[in-house]
Amino acid sequence: MKNALRSFIAALALACASAHAQAPAEAPFRSIENGDFDEFSRLVDTGIDLSTNNKLGETLLYVAAEKGQLEMA
Repeated sequence: MKNALRSFIAALALACASAHAQAPAEAPFRSIENGDFDEFSRLVDTGIDLSTNNKLGETLLYVAAEKGQLEMA
């Protein structure tokens, strides 16, 4: 029973750490969706991965074009 509980806690901690590590990738998508060019530019200047995909598999370029945010495309 103790081993099962330890395994569950370890798996939960790993899942939380993984979700937290992926959260910054959402920031550029949010800035595009909000039309926040200044925030998007700041993120680009910090060296974000411009080839990242959202949970739907869409790229930043695709989302920017889809949202009509051509200055971010």
